[in-house]
Amino acid sequence: MCGLGDQSTHTYDMVVTAGDTELARLEGAACGADEFLTLNWLGFVSTADADCVWHLDNVSVTDDSYGG
Repeated sequence: MCGLGDQSTHTYDMVVTAGDTELARLEGAACGADEFLTLNWLGFVSTADADCVWHLDNVSVTDDSYGG
C-alpha cells in the first residue's frame, strides 16, 4: 500500500508470497522521493539477460479517495 497525493506518507507496505508462504514483508519502506505523489504508469520489468517469466496475482490499484 502506498498513499498518494494528500494521503502520501512517502512510505509503502508490500507482502510477497508464494502460495500460502510469506517470503518477504516490507512495512513503512521509503518510496524513494518526497515528490512521488501521483501514479502515472505501473509496470513490471526484468533486467535479466535471459528469457524469464513473471507470475503476478492479486495486484490491485485503487483510489480510496474517489467517492463515485
